[in-house]
This record gives sequence, structure tokens and C-alpha cells, in this order.
Amino acid sequence: MAFPKLNSTTSLSLVAVVVLGFGLVIAVVGSQQQQDNRSKASGPATQTCTYVSDTSNTVTGGGNAVAAYVYPDWIASIPGATWIWKTHTVANPSTTEIYTFNKTFYLTLPVTSATIAISSDNKHEVLMNGTSYFSGDSNWVTPANYNFPTTANFKDGLNTLSVIGTNWGLPTTAELNPAAILYKFTVTAAYCNTVPPPPPTDTTPPSVPLGLTATAFSSSQINLSWSASTDNVGISAYIIYRNGTEIGRSLTTTYQDTGLTPSTLYKYTVSAIDGAGNKSAKSNEATATTQAPPTVNTKLKFDIQMHGIGNAGDSANPTGGGGNSNLVHLQRVLRVEILDGNDAVIASNPNGLVLFDTQSGSFKGTIDMGDQIPASGTYGVRVKMAQSLKKLKIQAITVGTTNTIPQITLVNGDVNDDNSVSINVADYNTLLGCYSDFTPAVDCDPTRKTKADLNDDGSVNFSDLNLFLRELNTSTGQ
Repeated sequence: MAFPKLNSTTSLSLVAVVVLGFGLVIAVVGSQQQQDNRSKASGPATQTCTYVSDTSNTVTGGGNAVAAYVYPDWIASIPGATWIWKTHTVANPSTTEIYTFNKTFYLTLPVTSATIAISSDNKHEVLMNGTSYFSGDSNWVTPANYNFPTTANFKDGLNTLSVIGTNWGLPTTAELNPAAILYKFTVTAAYCNTVPPPPPTDTTPPSVPLGLTATAFSSSQINLSWSASTDNVGISAYIIYRNGTEIGRSLTTTYQDTGLTPSTLYKYTVSAIDGAGNKSAKSNEATATTQAPPTVNTKLKFDIQMHGIGNAGDSANPTGGGGNSNLVHLQRVLRVEILDGNDAVIASNPNGLVLFDTQSGSFKGTIDMGDQIPASGTYGVRVKMAQSLKKLKIQAITVGTTNTIPQITLVNGDVNDDNSVSINVADYNTLLGCYSDFTPAVDCDPTRKTKADLNDDGSVNFSDLNLFLRELNTSTGQ
């Protein structure tokens, strides 16, 4: 508060009494006026910064300070500082107002000196980081000067200077009960500024990663692991090198290198890098060979009809029916060959097994071709069973899957099973040697008898001879 201006003859003792009775307090935090007074002596460099009351001060409860209404009797002057308050004039002169004005700044300890010059109408209290150090009342004529102890509550990092201003309420007008704070705070420390200090320059590289190992996980992946490096500040990442070239970075002490070529040797090293970009020397070299590519099995599912057996019919009656369904041999060997566009055999299985299905009257089975077929595409599928001629079918095949081959019907009659593509005299002679419908066979053994028994009913008789003659209508296989 300030009373109306007195004339020159007014007793100063009266002013003193009024001040004691109705002291005004104003709190101010001001803008920074910083100068770098780095020591030119042999001691550590320091900086001196000045912060004054101005409208950049924040006020607890929100907002910034404003330039206060300046009462004529406030003759205190602090260079660079401005009288400030929460409002231009007090909000309510009859009510006591208390505001806290804050100024933030960064320090690096130690603080070698810190002072504040302050005037207020009415009361002021000065705090550093929440700890109260000084207070005074109604000193708007001559600023008070305070020295902070070097052991004050200063911090490495962000600090807050707070000035609490109090204005006592009086039943009068705002102009006759004004309030304001005026101050200048000066600090000398290793660093001071309104922004954080730059990080110290780091030139120390991390330690070398130790114990690098490389393990082949698959045909296309190698896993790496190593022991952690150390650093004076901290590890930012690990750099992975394959055959001398950087391929990636890891935040941990493991790495999975993928997309590799099967059965290939790779060499690895690792180095550590910190936040300043310092790199360690490279680790020991570790090598590993990717695994061989996995086997991709391709399977072919067959449904095979054989003339004279089950529902297959024969060459003279291809629509089927009339064949023997009571077979002596329910299981047969199916020889499978895969041909490319040049009719070259690129895959084969000479020992595929098929079983006779009495319901369908045909032989069924799934033949494993392994990984012989190099890629999906259209191929020739050629099959043969004992006693049959070869048969070729063009078929789209997808590798790594089971492919269903449409039903194939085989011509019967290759009695001597010489893999010929036609029925010939040699087959006929073998059949006649085992023929025993009316008289005993004249030239036969168990192996030839099985081959001559074309309908597989256990006997070489007229049914077999008749089937053979009917099959002559088809002279060649494929």
C-alpha cells in the first residue's frame, strides 16, 4: 500500500508509522540479463547471470505478471527491473492480496555468489527452490540487498526463484493502495542460463563387445549373440557387420540376420556405439554356414484303372465293365516318371505303391516324389504297372503339395514286362507257355505265370488269352 503523496513539510516519522501500520509488499521476477564472465584466472570458468522483475515472470495460479501502477512515492530504482504485480492496479484495495512471482533458470553447481536487490509495497519474501531466505516490508524508497549463502538450496539443473508479494487491504481506492515488486537477482556459477547446459563432450569409445557367436538357425537365418559393452555415458546401439559391411543395428546383445542364401558361409563382427557417435573396436569374428534348404516333398495322388481288372474294360470295349474284381494281388507297384518340356525325365519313383479299391474297381495311392521336381509348372506324368504299357498324361503340378492326377487307364498285355511301348510276339509266347486252360502249361514258372495272368484271377486261361488278343487293338503305349 502507499498513502497519498505528502508535501515536503510532512514529517518523515509519520511516514514511518504509516509504513509500519500499512506496509505494502510486491513480488517480482524479471527477465534475464546474462553475461558470460568466464574466469580468466587459472580456476574453473564461471558465468554470471542477472534476472530482473518484468512481465516474463509467471504468477502462481496462472498467467504472467504485468507492469504495475507506479505510485509517485516509489523512488527506488533498480537498473533493468520493472515494477510488476498480478494486475495493473490491485484487484481489490480493501482485501489483502498475496501473489507468488516465479522465474526459472538452469544452473551448474557450484554457485560462488548470489545476490538480490528488491523493493516492495508492501511485504516481500524471497525463496529459492521452495526454501525461504529473506523477507522485508514497504521498502519502496531504498532497495534491500540480500546475499544468498553459497550453501543455499541451489540445484544442478532447473531452479526456481520465487518472490511472494503481499499487499495489505485498506478501505480506499486502488490508486491509493497500490502494490508492486521490483528486483534484480544476480548469480555466479559454473553455468547459468534459461536453457539447459549442453551435454559434456564425450570422446571415450565404448568397450569392445566380447564373445560374439554365430549360430545357423535355418537355411536363411543366422543368430548372433555377444556380451554387453560398457561406456562412460551409455551404449546407444550395436553395429552388426556381415563380411565387413554394416547390415543393421541392435539395441540388445542379440541379432537375427535373415534372408540369407542356403548352405553359405558368412562372417560377422560387432562394434558398440554411444550417444556421441564414438565407436568401439570390432569384436572377434564369428562365422556360421546356413543350413541346407529344407526338403519340399511333392506328392501325386493316383487313380489307376487296368484293362481286364475291375471296371476298366479293355481296348475293344473301353467303356468298362466285365473285368475281374477278385484279385490275387491287391497291391501293385506303380512306376512314375516326370518329364519336362523336352521329354527329359527330371524326377522318378520306380517303387510307388497303389492298392485295389473294390468299390471303384481301380488302384489308388499317393506317390511321394520327394524334392525332385524343381518348381511348380506343367509336366508330363508317365506311369506303368507290371503287365501294362506306359501311359503319359500332361498335368499341372504344384511343388510342396499333394496333387490329384485325373484317372489314368492302362493297357494290359506287357506279359514279359520289358518296359516296351507295345505288345509284341515275346509277350504272346510267354503267355502261351503258361496257358493251362485244357492241358498243363508247357513252359512256365511261378514268375512268368504271375505275369501271364493278365486279369489276376490265379490262372492263365482263355480269359487272359482273349484279353491279350483284344488289347492288340492298342499296339503302342506312350
